[in-house]
Amino acid sequence: MSGRLGAPQLSQGATGENIPKLKISTNDGQNMKVLAQSKSLRSTNAGPLGPQEPGSNIKGVRAMTYIVRDYPEGQRYEISDGDERVGLIQYRRAPDQISFTHTETDPASQGVGVGSILVRHVLSEARASGLAVLPFCPFVRQYIAGHEEFLDLVPQDRRGAFGLGD
Repeated sequence: MSGRLGAPQLSQGATGENIPKLKISTNDGQNMKVLAQSKSLRSTNAGPLGPQEPGSNIKGVRAMTYIVRDYPEGQRYEISDGDERVGLIQYRRAPDQISFTHTETDPASQGVGVGSILVRHVLSEARASGLAVLPFCPFVRQYIAGHEEFLDLVPQDRRGAFGLGD
C-alpha cells in the first residue's frame, strides 16, 4: 500500500492560529484521512503566511507531495518527494509482528516532519494489518512514546524492554 499527501488545508489550532493540515489517500484517491498536522511546511518566501480563509490557497507554500511505498523484497518503506527519495525505514516481518530496525531521512529534509509522516504511515499500516510492533529503532520508539494512540501496537509484555512502560 502506498499513499499520497495532498495540498495542505488550514484548521484552527488550540491557540487560534491556522495550522496546515496534510491529507493522505491511497493511490486510487479514495479513503482520504488526516495524516499529520504541521506548522513547518516549506515556504518559497520569507514572509509570514498571515491569516487565511479555510479552504483557500496558501500563497508562498510549496505543496508537499510525499509518497510512501513498501518494498517488501528490501524489507523497507521509502518516502519520496516527487521522484526523490527523502527517507526510509527498515523492518523485519514475521507472521504476526513487524520489527522496525532503522529510520533515516535525507539531511535536507530533516526538521520538516518527513520522518514523522513516514512512521505514522507504517504504524497505521501495521494496525490495519493486525501486526504487533517491536520498535527497535530509537526514532520509532520515540514517536510511539509521544503518540500514545500507537502504544497499543507494542505488546504489553514487551513495552518495558523498549522503555514504553504504562
